[in-house]
Amino acid sequence: MKVLGHTRYPEAGKRLGETVARWMVTHPALTIFTAWLLQIGYLGMLQAMGLSYGFAVWPMGEDRNAIYMLLTDPGMTMAHHFWQIDSRNPLLPWWYLLLRAPILRFDPTLYLLRTSVALLLASGLVMLLRRLWHGRADGIALLAGLLVLFWNFNFYHEQIIWPHQLALGMALWTACAYVVYLDGNRKRPLLLGIVLVGTLVSIATYTLQAGTILMIGFVALFRGAMPGERRYDARRLVPALQDIALLAGIVALFMMIWYTAMPANRANFVLDPRLISSNALSSMGKLVWHPDFAVAIQAASRSPLTMLVSVLPAIALAGVAWLLLRRRAAECPGWGATWGLALFICMALPILALESTSANWYPGTRSRMIYQVATPLLFVTAMLAGAKFIRERIRKYVLAAFAATAFATAVSASFEYNHELVARSAVQRSFANQLRMLADEWPEVGHFIVRWNGNPNSIWRTDELSDTYARTFVRNRVVTLRFLQQDEAPRGEWWQARWKPQLRTDGVRYPGLRVDATVDYDEVMFLEFDGERLRIPPIVDPSWLGKLQVQWQRDTPILQSEHPVTACPFDFNFARIPPGGTGWSVPERMPDGSSAMWMAATTATMLIPPTCVGPVSIELTLAGAMASDIVAGLQLEIAGQPVSLVRDDTTSPTVLRGTLKLAGSRTFMTLRLAAPRTVVPKGGDRTLAVMVSRLSVRPATHGPDPVLSSDAGRVAPSAR
Repeated sequence: MKVLGHTRYPEAGKRLGETVARWMVTHPALTIFTAWLLQIGYLGMLQAMGLSYGFAVWPMGEDRNAIYMLLTDPGMTMAHHFWQIDSRNPLLPWWYLLLRAPILRFDPTLYLLRTSVALLLASGLVMLLRRLWHGRADGIALLAGLLVLFWNFNFYHEQIIWPHQLALGMALWTACAYVVYLDGNRKRPLLLGIVLVGTLVSIATYTLQAGTILMIGFVALFRGAMPGERRYDARRLVPALQDIALLAGIVALFMMIWYTAMPANRANFVLDPRLISSNALSSMGKLVWHPDFAVAIQAASRSPLTMLVSVLPAIALAGVAWLLLRRRAAECPGWGATWGLALFICMALPILALESTSANWYPGTRSRMIYQVATPLLFVTAMLAGAKFIRERIRKYVLAAFAATAFATAVSASFEYNHELVARSAVQRSFANQLRMLADEWPEVGHFIVRWNGNPNSIWRTDELSDTYARTFVRNRVVTLRFLQQDEAPRGEWWQARWKPQLRTDGVRYPGLRVDATVDYDEVMFLEFDGERLRIPPIVDPSWLGKLQVQWQRDTPILQSEHPVTACPFDFNFARIPPGGTGWSVPERMPDGSSAMWMAATTATMLIPPTCVGPVSIELTLAGAMASDIVAGLQLEIAGQPVSLVRDDTTSPTVLRGTLKLAGSRTFMTLRLAAPRTVVPKGGDRTLAVMVSRLSVRPATHGPDPVLSSDAGRVAPSAR
């Protein structure tokens, strides 16, 4: 039995390991896909267990810009709007347009897209390296692909880089297609066509992927020149130069079209060679080891739960590394490191050139777009380069330990990154749902100022995109959102002008949609969020504001209505623009001291709060009209119900009366007033119909007594 226990079973285990390793290197794409599925399944299992990991990730940060453009720009106009703002990467918005429906309907779509793009990156790198290395180090190529799947942690908590990485994935597969074309003695011209189209699509999606064109040129010139390859044939030089000329022509045409269409005076694209001396070395260092890595690894090491959930996949990947290396460790050709280093340099060169000469994209900012591939590539290149210096007897142990360390690092950092995404999404989603409810209840409020429990930037990262967040939360109107900051404003005039709201006696000088306007307090709501609940504070004063970045310029506190108030009867004097109003002019002061407002279109609307239930009397007081036929033709609807108006000429000014039976409502109702025509006064330029000074909704004097709605709306957000 001892013989069986110590001899037969270990031999069977070795044979099984060799079979598994042989299958993996024989089917690299399927192996990568299987590993990706297991990664997805493991995250899904953690989410099903109620842990803060998984796919409950919604659009954050700059993702909201794309969401907002998809919401507001109909059809294909988003691409035009994107170009007006960004004027680079012209194909990038089309990927969003292609996936508009799932992006808008399903919050995790962008995260799932980025996770799926990782599969394209990993498989593309594996297949390219296998081709370049002639299958001599296919186990190490497979390790590089597996590492790509987990090297996905990033400073960006938004998923905005997914199309940039998609362009990188296409570039890798394009380079692989070109290697296949060369190895087939150029007998498949369709592959060359695919290379040319793939090159154009990749650089038009993200221009800095032009580095892969350098790689294709390098392959064209030096394929067959490395030791161990077929003897270099000088007769291939002329066709290689022809291919390079085709690619260079495509790049040149793209650049000419880009610069022709680009708006003038775009300072972002000004490159200053004088910055090379101060930026180049820093950019090189961050391409090799980015500061994001240290931050992610430290964050993972401080999380016991992340370290625990990382153990199983890290052990599994270490086992895969051992299986791949124990029989193939000797097959580590040193010349393979030359191809790996060449690919890394070609991929990084455009990034290095930009970061070394740009004041906007400083060192480390653009390398985030490629290091999910570049770092694993550099890792396996180092393995190949160092293998020949390790004694063959211990080579497999050293390389396996090296790979296991890399996988343990990547897996723990990857799961901690996922945890941060899920945790931030949960807090943002809770806040957004409550803000949306408040916005629906208070349609007259257009500006929300929030005191956060702690530093809001820990969840939102920056207040710069808060307005865009709010407009994608509240999709029925334009609103603004500001978080009161704890720290001083960052450098720059833009931040200085928007950092501190001024709370003045006559209103709020609001740093947002209308920087130079003073907003009435009826349009502003102050909120506080404790991490779970968003509430309306009844009193806003210096003690409530504390040391936050606000300019208090009032003698009295700001009082806010914390609970609903009765709106029966309801009266509205047109001294201000009606809540949710459209089709109105501006308030005008009348000789008797009252205010009125011209209806400036054939249709004008406003929102009125839930009011009396049952038969009600509607009165519309007119302060003037452009013609009698316009008054006679006025039509009124409330909540979609027509109101038959009767003109009372016995009063001055004219009053239009009608009756209606209202049902109980939990939300604001739309009032719609339609006129048969408008008139432009002589010498003026405004279109006018009738001038309204007062709207009144009261219990009718006949019929059953009306009752108050149990959920009556609020008249105003504050008593100020």
